Parts: sequence; C-alpha cells; structure tokens
Amino acid sequence: MGSITVGNLDDDVKTRLRTRAARNGRSMAEEVRLILREAIDREQTKESNGRRLEAWIRLYGDEMTYARQHESLRTNSASLIVAATGGVLALLASEAMSLEEQPLLGIVAAGLVAVINVIGWFIGEKHYERTRRHQAIASAYRKVISDNCQLGAVLTDERCRADRCHKKEFECWERRSLHKLWGTIHVVFFLLGLVMVCICMVFYFWCSR
Repeated sequence: MGSITVGNLDDDVKTRLRTRAARNGRSMAEEVRLILREAIDREQTKESNGRRLEAWIRLYGDEMTYARQHESLRTNSASLIVAATGGVLALLASEAMSLEEQPLLGIVAAGLVAVINVIGWFIGEKHYERTRRHQAIASAYRKVISDNCQLGAVLTDERCRADRCHKKEFECWERRSLHKLWGTIHVVFFLLGLVMVCICMVFYFWCSR
C-alpha cells in the first residue's frame, strides 16, 4: 500500500484531527485514511448520480416526444377522416347524385361515412392510449428527477402552482376532455352515416316498386 506525506498542515487542523481521532478511538493516520476514503467515495457517488440524472432526463424527454408524436398522429388522422366524411356528404348533397336514380350508390357512400368514422374512432382511441402510456412513464421519470435533484423539486413545485392557477382560471373548460370531443365528432358522423343509409335504402325500395 502507498503512503503520502502532508506538509504545512495548520496547527488548528492538526488539533481538530487529533481530537476527532481520539473521539472515534482511532489513530491520526487511520483517521486521515478514513477521511480521504470518504471524500473520494462521495466524489464518485456524486459523479455517478450526475450520470444517472442525465440518463433520467434523457428518458423523460424521449417519452414526452413519443407522446407528442401520437397526439399529432391522432389529430392528423381525425382531420383526414373528417375531411373525407365532408367530401362524401357533399357528394350526397350535390345535384350530381340523384338518390332516385342512384340509390345503391347513395347507400354505399353513406355506409362509407359510417365505416370510416368507426375506424377513425378506433384509431383515435389507440393513439390516446399510447399517448397516456408515454405520459405516465414520463411522469414516473419526472418524479425520480425531482426526488434526486433540488432544482427538479423546485420546478415541480412551480409547475403544480401554475397548474392550480390554470385550473382556477379555466375551471369550466378544465372539466371538458378534448379526447372526448374528438371522439364525439366520429360518433356524430357515424350516426349521420347510418341515417343517410336508412334514407338511401328507403329511396332504393321505393324506386324498386
């Protein structure tokens, strides 16, 4: 084992070191070795904690990115289906399609409205489930960061305070779920499609007589 010699040690430091060693029932040399070992271990622990904290922050950022991606995909798919539904309904309402002359085509078009909105509802629910999953994992990572970082705890407290202020200001709208509103759009268009199918079938059987 190696040894080192420490020179120019202050008398006050030497006195306190002797007192500490006597209090702990150790020699001065043994007390110095213990102090050095604890200092090195604390430094290594600090570096290790810093690396782990960076890893948690990176994982948190990844999960929030995945959540935003699913939310964007849900919005885009819903917008596309609503646009397609609007196009089919516009075709049904136009003079180019006479239900008396083409009742079967009207049934197909109206049925398509119902089907694509059922599909749209399922797509929206799946993307919502994925979004909530990634948000839940991100929240778990954020808690770890807050528990292991003083700044993280401060930011969490500020976020909670801001969230309470927001809920108080928008109490009425806070209770409305945007997810449910998106789902309602698909349900309304699905029901509208079923109504249009019934109307077209009435025209079909009436024209077949």
